[in-house]
Amino acid sequence: MNASEYPDAPTGKPLWLITLADLALLLVGFLVLLQATQHIGSKDLAKGIREGFGANDTEPTPPPASSILHPARRSCRPRRARSSPGRGKQRVIPA
Repeated sequence: MNASEYPDAPTGKPLWLITLADLALLLVGFLVLLQATQHIGSKDLAKGIREGFGANDTEPTPPPASSILHPARRSCRPRRARSSPGRGKQRVIPA
């Protein structure tokens, strides 16, 4: 079989163009979502998303982050070193 017996390849869009169009569409959708939720409070947005997915409001909320931390390190504030005599500044010791 020689090259003249094979049919010509169909002309069409290159694969990278389809990928680029899909990415552009996702980006536009994300920007529309940002614009639409710009003037809504976070609680109203969460309530709308819950209603959209059919969840009820009676579900328990997750515990606050302070109860997830290690019991010995519940405070998120940095510890301060004791100031030595003659120094007015305090250093912050990393936790």
